[in-house]
Amino acid sequence: MVVLHERNICYRDLKPDNIMCQGKVIKLVDFNTAKQIDNDLKRAKTHTGTKFYIDPAISSCSLIPYDGLAADIYSAGILLHKMLTNQVTPLSFKDSPTLSPVCIDLLSKLLRLEPGARPTIHAVKEHAFFSPEYSPFLDAYHLIKKQKTKLDLELHDKKLHYDLI
Repeated sequence: MVVLHERNICYRDLKPDNIMCQGKVIKLVDFNTAKQIDNDLKRAKTHTGTKFYIDPAISSCSLIPYDGLAADIYSAGILLHKMLTNQVTPLSFKDSPTLSPVCIDLLSKLLRLEPGARPTIHAVKEHAFFSPEYSPFLDAYHLIKKQKTKLDLELHDKKLHYDLI
């Protein structure tokens, strides 16, 4: 998304189905709804996206132009929340015992209701969540270990089971 936003292109349909991973390479696919914004206000007019991942500032019954780049940031917040909690709707993530303060801080910035108050893609990239010193996966591992629970993972057709006691 960094490359898209640097070129004033809003993706407008960020969701798990449109992300492909091969090793450490992550790629966006399905650019049917992507749009280059060529005005100074960075406004898109066509209301498009996928339910649950769409910016609430975009209403299908409204003809008001919206900030397409900020809409992508909101969708990224929903996607990140889904990845970390397996829940699409981030109703009360700020009180979540499973999310670290760093995760909560990033999500609260990405999911701001006012599009103009959301960070740019470059500010997101510089957030502590993405620093080499921080690992949300280690946070999750230690939380699971602390709770002495079991971790079951489904990978393709194989079921993996880990006792983390």
